[in-house]
Amino acid sequence: MATVEERIRTYIASSSDAAFLTSEFAKFGSRSAVASVLRKLVKDKTLYRAGYGVYTPSRVLTGERYAGYKIQKFDNSAVAASFLRKMGVDPQPGLLVREYNEGRSTQVPPFAMIDVGKSRIRRKLFNGGVRYERS
Repeated sequence: MATVEERIRTYIASSSDAAFLTSEFAKFGSRSAVASVLRKLVKDKTLYRAGYGVYTPSRVLTGERYAGYKIQKFDNSAVAASFLRKMGVDPQPGLLVREYNEGRSTQVPPFAMIDVGKSRIRRKLFNGGVRYERS
C-alpha cells in the first residue's frame, strides 16, 4: 500500500492542473497527514503555496546556468484561472488585460487582473499579485 505522500505525488505528477485545492487531497488520508505532506512538499519545492488552501506545482530548470532550480510551473494568471474554475467561477480577462490584448493600450498590466463577474470571491493569491474585478 502506498503512503499518503506517494499517492499525493502521483496525483500531482499525473495531473495537468495549474492549481490544487487542499480539499482535493482529502481522499488520500487524514487531514493532519495531508497537511503534513503538503508542508513537506512546499519545503522541498515540489509545490508552491499560492494562497490559503491553494497550491501550484513546480518544474525543474534544465538550462546550463540555472540547472536544477525549481520554479513555479504556471504563471500567476493561469493558476488563478484554474483555482477560480474549481471554485465554480467563470474567470475572464480583466479590463486592463483586454485593452492590452486588443491593442488599445501599450501598457502591460503590472499584475494578473481577472474579471469574476458577479462572484463575491475575495481569496488572496500570491500575496495580492492577482486582482479581481467585478462586472
